[in-house]
Amino acid sequence: MIKKYSVDNFKIHKEGYNFNLEGFTVLTGTNNSGKSSLTQSIRLLSKINGNSISYPRLPFEEVHELGDFSSTLNKKVSRSESIKYILSLYVKDLKFCNVELEFDSIYNYDNFFIDMLDQAILRKMDIYFENKNGILKNYEFVINIDGSTPITYNLNEIMLDNQKKRILLQDRILFRGIVLNSILSLNQDGISELINVCTCLGNINESSIKYIPAIRSVETSNIPSTIENSRDRVTFDGKTSLINAFNYWTNKILNSEFKLKIESNKPKLVALENNIEFELSQIGFGNNQIIPILVAILTAKKGDLVIIENPEVHLHPKWKTNLVKLFYYAVKYGVNILIETQSLEIINRIRVYVKKDNSLKDITSLYFFEKNGLEANVQKIQIEETGSLDLWPDDFVDKVTIEDSFKLL
Repeated sequence: MIKKYSVDNFKIHKEGYNFNLEGFTVLTGTNNSGKSSLTQSIRLLSKINGNSISYPRLPFEEVHELGDFSSTLNKKVSRSESIKYILSLYVKDLKFCNVELEFDSIYNYDNFFIDMLDQAILRKMDIYFENKNGILKNYEFVINIDGSTPITYNLNEIMLDNQKKRILLQDRILFRGIVLNSILSLNQDGISELINVCTCLGNINESSIKYIPAIRSVETSNIPSTIENSRDRVTFDGKTSLINAFNYWTNKILNSEFKLKIESNKPKLVALENNIEFELSQIGFGNNQIIPILVAILTAKKGDLVIIENPEVHLHPKWKTNLVKLFYYAVKYGVNILIETQSLEIINRIRVYVKKDNSLKDITSLYFFEKNGLEANVQKIQIEETGSLDLWPDDFVDKVTIEDSFKLL
């Protein structure tokens, strides 16, 4: 599980801001200020392990909004700079674990890369942790640039009393994505923990990081098959089957009933009203917007991250606020939710929940984005126990509506 997250030199994010991804994370702010760029960087990270075959790379083609390395790199830095991910991970038996991943242009290695697209290849992975006995360790995997193929990495231990001193522990280590594809032939303190960290990095993928786009539909999301294939699987609460949870939450949020049926040997979802079946195209468009969100959350596991872009799209205010109940339900069972929103109704309902239950304050993070030239300016807004905010920036959510409402009094 990723606890803290930062990315440098990724589009508008030149110097990374340290975001909390544990619990319920809310991104809001002005247009073109870096909210979507941040979620794109997380989505890209989730695709590395499944799309790095010949060498560890950032698979830009898997996030269609991105181009290549040069178009993703921040415009204020030179092409020799790296895109850097800084992650704080939860790893069992470690007091803390920080990982830095640096990806730079494949053209920096033109001695042995020829006629390749403008890719970003893993240059270095730095791993720093403290074990349960209070012992600190710092390791790095660095690309081997001797021209050999396949591409390999050297493992160094960085001596904490002299961080310029590096001891080579093993060379020619293979990776598949950011997953070790070699056996570390070492027997010394810290190596078993290092292997555990690498295992956790291997779990960063599209199963543990789910993305729900702003425009969504039940059919294109393959929702009927997902429900049918996992209908009896117990959800993250440890007791409710997926089909029962789906029925409960569609009734709770949408006040609607749905039925899963098999038609032409394929699962199909239909709506029920007065025992009459309706195609989803025959009922409100908002159902197609909420159901993919609901299923993505209910199929998540503890520690997973669900990213939802503009959950409020095409929804009545009541449905928007009903979603907040589902978000907090999942978060209380260890599922992490990140939303990008401009909805004042959603943010105000979050404030109401925090006011009613002050324990939610510690698992709720609200960030405001605004553009500052070619960089993103990010502020964390604290929700107080009273539900009030410690600051209210000029362009914070729908301030215009509030101002107009006062003018009408």
